[in-house]
Amino acid sequence: AAHDLRTPAASLRTLAETALRGDTDSTDVHRRTLRLAEGMGSLVDGLLTRARLMSGTAVLAVEPLRLD
Repeated sequence: AAHDLRTPAASLRTLAETALRGDTDSTDVHRRTLRLAEGMGSLVDGLLTRARLMSGTAVLAVEPLRLD
């Protein structure tokens, strides 16, 4: 999991450095930064859910599902 966070974090750092240098279109940098941040947020959410499931503190909502 740490590797899965390091790669997008390094990419965010590179995007921030590029933006500070002014080497690229800021709209593109913002779009890519947002996409990376959303991906990292999803990964963290998944890790937290897994930790809750493993510790037994998660509450699962069981609902009927129609299969027809």
